[in-house]
Amino acid sequence: MCPYSTEKLKRIDEKIQRYLDEVEENDAADEDTSKLEAKRKRNVKLKERVQKLKERMETYAGLLHKLRESGENEVSLTDSDSRLMKDRGKLAVCYNAHIAVDSKEHMIVEYDVTNIAPDNVQLSPISKRTKETLGVEKLDVTADKGFFSATEIKQCVDNGIKPYILEPKKSTAGKAKSVGIPTPDFYEDKFQYDKATDTYICPAGERLDFRTWDRKQPERLVSRIYRTNACKRCPFFMTKCTKNRIHGRMIKRWEHEEILEEMKQRIKEEPNKVEVRKTLTEHPFGTIKRAFNQGYLLLKGLRKVTGEVGFTVLTYNMRRAINILGTKTLSASLRT
Repeated sequence: MCPYSTEKLKRIDEKIQRYLDEVEENDAADEDTSKLEAKRKRNVKLKERVQKLKERMETYAGLLHKLRESGENEVSLTDSDSRLMKDRGKLAVCYNAHIAVDSKEHMIVEYDVTNIAPDNVQLSPISKRTKETLGVEKLDVTADKGFFSATEIKQCVDNGIKPYILEPKKSTAGKAKSVGIPTPDFYEDKFQYDKATDTYICPAGERLDFRTWDRKQPERLVSRIYRTNACKRCPFFMTKCTKNRIHGRMIKRWEHEEILEEMKQRIKEEPNKVEVRKTLTEHPFGTIKRAFNQGYLLLKGLRKVTGEVGFTVLTYNMRRAINILGTKTLSASLRT
């Protein structure tokens, strides 16, 4: 139910009216005509303010009702398609624009505009469209840490796209302490996976075997759980490692974890693939915002904003082509 239902608004209205009636009754008992006239003027202004507040409450009640019906958790009264997002450390009502830039000529190959704030659901869609635009069978892509998502990375790999995305640093210490891991020497990243035996080797040299599945993870991540019976006889039990007296130490491994491990190995062998990103996408965005003075959108609505960004991308590519080929060569190629 909406917090400001029709019944609740009616009860508030009745209470306000009773209050105003009591004020008028008290004023009527006053014999001083000058004071009485002043109070009446004050009451008129009070009623006007109360009426405006009631109208505002009804407006917000209607908006809340629409939000409940639509399933959304926010609405913009200026542009209904825009959403609240972080912008340079602050919150702003805006859109989220992405571009894909080729590493050879630095041309913008593909772009996208969305009202979805997180970047970690955008890697696969724009990568697949870029692959189709280029007409290639395989494609290497790189992006910043904000695009890291296990499921998105898997979708890229499944579609012949090889991603190079650094994994954001996890709050390992806080998470470890919350489950009773007091020292960094026994955090999860210190456990080595042995692919040949499908086991984990802990810092104390014990093996954790696969025991069961965990199918309740976010992002549809189904994980394998590894445990060992050696915890209770381990000298680090309850001191440096787990304090779980029932199950001992447990390690969770995503069912497609090898995809992330292969990507980490690629990044280790080809670190330049990650470093080059800064010179690919950041430069066009800087040119568009500063040189083209396109730091703000002029239109409203997702469809119109997408078109506006599209024209900006087209302008950038045309300027880029002129800088690379020159006006004469470009004009000649257009005529042919």
